Amino acid sequence: MGDKAKLIPLRVALDEMKSLTKGWYFRFSNDKIPPSFSSENLAILSDFVLHINWVESLGDVNYTRIGNISLGAQLVHGTILKPGQIFSLRRALGNATLKRGFGAGPVIKHGVTTTTVGGGLCLVSSILFNVALLANLKIHEKYNHGTDLWGEDRFVGLGLDATYAYGILDLKFENSLNHDIVIEMGVNEDERFLWCRILGQEEDKYDVRIESVIEKELVPEIDEAEKDYQKGWEVRTLRYVGEGEVTYDQREIYRWFYR
Repeated sequence: MGDKAKLIPLRVALDEMKSLTKGWYFRFSNDKIPPSFSSENLAILSDFVLHINWVESLGDVNYTRIGNISLGAQLVHGTILKPGQIFSLRRALGNATLKRGFGAGPVIKHGVTTTTVGGGLCLVSSILFNVALLANLKIHEKYNHGTDLWGEDRFVGLGLDATYAYGILDLKFENSLNHDIVIEMGVNEDERFLWCRILGQEEDKYDVRIESVIEKELVPEIDEAEKDYQKGWEVRTLRYVGEGEVTYDQREIYRWFYR
């Protein structure tokens, strides 16, 4: 077992301790709807679609990336949360290992794309964050990618991505509504897109508006022509509900890096 793998149990234990101190631990739920369940009478509270880009430089890794996303979607699909219960992506997915069917997919480290088992699950995390945000659910934990690697070709806007690393970076949100909700997710592998929606027993009668604003451009202290680099950003994301009540307010940093 590699050094990084040996640290995973410790990182998970630290996450569990944090959840205990914050009062989340006994409110987590991975309950699933029964096979006979029909969602046709439920209201759609939010939905989101993400295109899965085919990256030529990744070659066959594209296939395992899509496979990881598809497996992640299966593990999340059908999750039901009662009022006050909390969703944790780490608990829903478990550890992404070869034995459990995950393959080597791309991840971003220090502004560089590399591969690791389970790579690609950040799309699962990002789409979940967006549907939770649009459904006005309470966000407890969310992390952006450290750099804006894709620039104008990024799969979601700045402030709307959610990175994920087992035992290190999780996505946690709460059903802060007054009725049960169901998370549905799936992948269309032929047309290469990931879809997700949150359903509820009641249609909530308010408008939700998301706004992400670049507050600062981050660049190295050199002449721009001296060395090629990707800009960084300081971004603030807000969620407005109804007449303008702010129910989410998060500032995040994307570091600049040399290409």
